[in-house]
Amino acid sequence: RGRRPPPPPPPPPTKRGGGGSRSGFKKPTRLECMMQDYPKSLPPSARVGFSVISNTTAFSPVKTNLADARAKSAKGEPTYSAASGEADVYASACEVLAASGVRLPPPVHAIRDGVGVVDTPRVVIDPSFGPTLAAVRDKLPTPHAVSLAQGSTLVLEGDLTRVRLPGPSLDGAL
Repeated sequence: RGRRPPPPPPPPPTKRGGGGSRSGFKKPTRLECMMQDYPKSLPPSARVGFSVISNTTAFSPVKTNLADARAKSAKGEPTYSAASGEADVYASACEVLAASGVRLPPPVHAIRDGVGVVDTPRVVIDPSFGPTLAAVRDKLPTPHAVSLAQGSTLVLEGDLTRVRLPGPSLDGAL
């Protein structure tokens, strides 16, 4: 009945610099900036500083499926998996407690469902307990008297000013 054929599909975009379009890409991509170049744009009188933060606190993506994470772990590569992301959350909270003076066991290497992780006590510090290191320190009047054993679980949430640990050492869950 007089139907027209569909138009041909557009040609696929080519990677920038690959001889084709300079605005198309073969696959999704992202634009990145060079933060280290920013100070170069400032006048010589500008004061510039930087902070150093551990990877567990600043960079712990969870983007790899279990099968790929196992393969990466077997090669000794970072897995960026659910297991490593969870372990990094606990390690980050342990870093806050350690910086406050709490005694912690050294991290140990563990395997979780075929994925290697750095294992620490399972510590969660909710922002309602202390959103900053200073706030956490204020709530731990004698941190040097507190220690956590490997395998312990500690959740710090809410106003715990009237709560006291049952002893100087936690080996279990609280």
